[in-house]
Amino acid sequence: MIDRNAIASKLAELMGLPDGWDGYRAGPIAPDTARLVWRVLDTVCTDATPQPHLVPGSDGSVQIEWHDPVDIELQVMPDGSVSVLIDEEETAASVGDIAAVANRLPWFA
Repeated sequence: MIDRNAIASKLAELMGLPDGWDGYRAGPIAPDTARLVWRVLDTVCTDATPQPHLVPGSDGSVQIEWHDPVDIELQVMPDGSVSVLIDEEETAASVGDIAAVANRLPWFA
């Protein structure tokens, strides 16, 4: 089960990143993107879901990652799109469609 307090803390940290945090021109993660991360997590997570890692992208995206037992990366973009990478097979999905990929995640088996 994911620790929602840890997720909230990490998202707050990402929204508070200073301009240029990446050494170039990246800004903080937008609140709308953070809310979309929550929607994605609420869609794909069950009680058996391990804690994900949240990684900021210099383009304002947030990557939600799991690397055990398979590599799973959900990239939440500022424009509201989501890309899904499972063991190097990439699929584009909207938040509405992400439930269709959820059955491929190990904790849905």
